[in-house]
Amino acid sequence: MRADDCFIKLDIQSFYDAVNHEILLRTLRTRIRAEYPLKMIASALRTPTGATVASRKVNELGIPQGLSISNILSSIYLRTVDDRYGSMLGLTYHRYVDDILCIAAASEAGLIAKEISKCLKREKKLTCHPLGSGKSTICKPGAQVLYLGYLIGGPKITVRPDTEKKLMTSIMEIIFGATTDSKDRAIWRVNLRVTGCRFFDSPVGWMFYFSQIDDIALLAKMDTQIKRAVLKKFGPEAAHGIKRFVKAYHQIKYFHRESNYFPNFDTYSREQKIAHLELLAPGKFRDLDAKSDLQISRIFGSSVWREVKRMERDTLSSFS
Repeated sequence: MRADDCFIKLDIQSFYDAVNHEILLRTLRTRIRAEYPLKMIASALRTPTGATVASRKVNELGIPQGLSISNILSSIYLRTVDDRYGSMLGLTYHRYVDDILCIAAASEAGLIAKEISKCLKREKKLTCHPLGSGKSTICKPGAQVLYLGYLIGGPKITVRPDTEKKLMTSIMEIIFGATTDSKDRAIWRVNLRVTGCRFFDSPVGWMFYFSQIDDIALLAKMDTQIKRAVLKKFGPEAAHGIKRFVKAYHQIKYFHRESNYFPNFDTYSREQKIAHLELLAPGKFRDLDAKSDLQISRIFGSSVWREVKRMERDTLSSFS
């Protein structure tokens, strides 16, 4: 960023609920010629989430959240806007769902913010929260901005303080809520929070999401706090088995595909799945050795899924 650059942050009001069906279908028709898939999409748009045929409720506006294609449709809806401002000289433009972040010269920031807001209103019938409302704002040159859990600007890209606090609270609850009998399971769960994992061919976890930070000092501080807590609760042997945010960061950043520092549950063998089931839920599943590979995979997938969902909550809480 140049010294006179500043951040422009725009927030679209009720984005999913405000998507205009006619505009969306018109956009889809530029790429889809067959009528049948268009009719299927139109039907999905008009049917409210959870509605029955008998209720005869119809959505006249918006994309029902929960559809498997909701995110794709919302991206298609704003693609022309994203392409236009994403290729504009002198402007850095990013959008995630209803949050837009731009970097521009401070002297032009007000005009650019108004232009994007007018474009969204005119072409997509979407309204941004007004500037100065707290949700949409223009920062002064040199000021930091919060965006998707990140704290951007200044000497480093980092996470906002309450994002760190929520994750560390979750990890400390695992450590100090464990007993001697559940020590190994607690260490496994802490390590999973630290490194993240691959599951159903997708990277999951706090460190995967925040891999764009460059605040290594923060990660080192978190590593120290976790190791001290484990040392205090379970002793030096357990503390030696704790994985580190700093190493997870470097592995994710530079050796994502080949690293084995974080678990890839998709590649686990039958023996590894059984071992983890006995660790996660000792005594819950009987006669695992007698079960088929498919049964083991289903039980393992369900058990790991619960842990992954808890881990996702740690990441999603960064937005709240």
